Amino acid sequence: MNRKHVACILALSTIVWFGFFTAAAHGQPVEQSAQQDIENALSQKDAFDFADVSLSSFVSTLRDKYGVNVVIDYRALSEKEIGADSPVSIKLTKEVTVRSALELAIRPLGLSWTVYCESIVISTPAAIQSMQFTKVYDITELATVSDGQGKTWEEPDALADLITSTIAPESWNGAGGRGTIQLVSTGTARLLVVSQDYRTQRQIERLLSELQAAVKLHAPPPKATRSEAPVLRGEGPRPFLRNEPVQ
Repeated sequence: MNRKHVACILALSTIVWFGFFTAAAHGQPVEQSAQQDIENALSQKDAFDFADVSLSSFVSTLRDKYGVNVVIDYRALSEKEIGADSPVSIKLTKEVTVRSALELAIRPLGLSWTVYCESIVISTPAAIQSMQFTKVYDITELATVSDGQGKTWEEPDALADLITSTIAPESWNGAGGRGTIQLVSTGTARLLVVSQDYRTQRQIERLLSELQAAVKLHAPPPKATRSEAPVLRGEGPRPFLRNEPVQ
């Protein structure tokens, strides 16, 4: 068991047993295998019918039915005077994803959720801002694209401004939040280093993916080089030799 796993266990134990959440200095990213399990669970579709069940019972049902860790940040809830016995009601006869059902079920309580330390954590929006991790995005393909002001995204703040103004604007450090974003150049690579919570990172990943797809779609076709130019004669071009008489 490595130090990262120990830090996550201690953090989650603090949530569950003492109701206090302490984020690690640089955040704890979700392990890839655990993240895939959580993503698969959140993407499952189901019908939901809960009538005034306690929040803790609702969480237990999710945990048991979909096989992933779901925990409550008791400390953050107690600060807002929200108890684990708060009633949860949701009735959806048509199937929706677990992700959507979870959001609809806890929103009336003023709560939100995130993925942290290989678990789905239910907490307050303010507390979730402390559950960040750092992720690196390769934006080399976007570096030469310019915005509406003719400023290429390779320049400082151009792409960062787009992200911070369209995705969770209030969560960034420039607006009083905790999220940070920085452009890093190394060799020919252009990278974005972002510290944010899981759901904001997911939105950034989706935006960059859509931007890259649009850039590829509208990119001009590559110019044919001399060797790629079509040859009209069946024999192909013949090399000119100095000692060969001109015919």
